[in-house]
Amino acid sequence: MDDLQVDFESLEPRDALILRARGFVDTSTAGLLERALQQAAEGPARFVVIDLVDVDYISSAGWGVMISAVSAQRAAGGDLRLASMRPEVREVFELLEFPSILDAYASVDEALAGDSD
Repeated sequence: MDDLQVDFESLEPRDALILRARGFVDTSTAGLLERALQQAAEGPARFVVIDLVDVDYISSAGWGVMISAVSAQRAAGGDLRLASMRPEVREVFELLEFPSILDAYASVDEALAGDSD
């Protein structure tokens, strides 16, 4: 079984939070991502960026967590943005037509600035 690790990085002036994920997001690890996103939503950050540079795979369970989280974040006046997807992860993202729901960026810096790729 592959693991998932999620680290938090708050940015000043505290309206943005970066979640740096590493590993696989599947049915056995999606709950960890969900808890991390819930914790992020309870904090002061309006914008959450998930850095996916070290994520090798995202299952439907993981994508479901992100779709739910983006809805909650937007309802609270913020946003959830994805950054630095590997090509194999991005391919599934596009096949599922998630670009119409979630904003994806080439880098964390572009996600923080809102410069979509």
